[in-house]
Amino acid sequence: MKSLGTGKRFNRMTICENGEGQHVGTLAEMEFSRFLIASSVQHAWSACDKGPYDFSVMDISGRMVGIDVKAKKRNVPPFHFQDAHVTCDQELYECHVYVFYSVTDDRPTAMGWIGKVDFWRDCQRVRKGDKDGPFEEHADAGKMKYRELRPMTDLLGYLKSCWE
Repeated sequence: MKSLGTGKRFNRMTICENGEGQHVGTLAEMEFSRFLIASSVQHAWSACDKGPYDFSVMDISGRMVGIDVKAKKRNVPPFHFQDAHVTCDQELYECHVYVFYSVTDDRPTAMGWIGKVDFWRDCQRVRKGDKDGPFEEHADAGKMKYRELRPMTDLLGYLKSCWE
């Protein structure tokens, strides 16, 4: 199935030039929202505002926890040895947590999560054009293997502790 999009990038951080990434990102955000709803985590979706994160959870003191969902379209099923990427221009964005999804045949799979500070401390930094086997990096980015991420069940515990 061909993914839908607007035919242009969603914003300057979007890697897919033809807008196809919007469809993949929206599928991942919808799946993450379902996860939060099923887990009774109160949240707000803000991705439509093109801000620094896609979701927020407010803790008891009123502090917002910003969660950015990162989605990658795949032609093969997701595996633990594949990479999670965040473009370098997002390193300074006000965000607390990254959640990663792989989307194959319009089916999102949660791959895990990591705190923003931990990601940028532990990631491998790559430059646009760097070779990674048969692939070429599309942008300056930080990346790490999915197996290095924390499981989604840990995220649920972290998020619930923010507002209980």
